[in-house]
Amino acid sequence: MAFIRPDAYYIRNRDGNRYIGLNETNHVSAFQGQGNPPIWTVTRTSDGQFILVVDKKEAASSDGNIIGVDSVGTRWKIQSHDGYPRNVYTIENATSRSTGWVLNHDADLVKDRPLIVYPSFPPRYPDIELWEFEEAPEST
Repeated sequence: MAFIRPDAYYIRNRDGNRYIGLNETNHVSAFQGQGNPPIWTVTRTSDGQFILVVDKKEAASSDGNIIGVDSVGTRWKIQSHDGYPRNVYTIENATSRSTGWVLNHDADLVKDRPLIVYPSFPPRYPDIELWEFEEAPEST
C-alpha cells in the first residue's frame, strides 16, 4: 500500500482522465478551462487525515457535493489499493468512511457518495471513484 505525501498535485479522475478544479459556483468539477489544470495542495494532519486545497479553498462535503470553502473543510482519507498504480487513490470522507469522491457525469460534478467496491480480490473500484495524483509545480 502506497501513501501519498503532502505536496502540490494535479488530480485527475480515472474515468476519462479528466482533471478537476473549482467551477464558477465553487463546486469541485471536471476542469473545463484552457491551459494547465488547477493545482491542489495536499496537507497531512497530525492524525493522518488530509486537507485538500484548490484556489485557496478547502474541499468540503456539503449535502453530497464537494465544494470549495473559505473556512475549515472536510478531512479526508486518501487510500491506495492493491492492484492499482502507486499514484491512484480513493478519496474517502474521514467522518463517514463509507462515502467518498465520485465523479457524476450528468453534471461533471464531484459528489460525496457511498463508494462501490466490486467483490473481487484484491477489491476493485469503478473508475469514477479513482483519482490519479500527478505531481505539480508548487503554486506561486
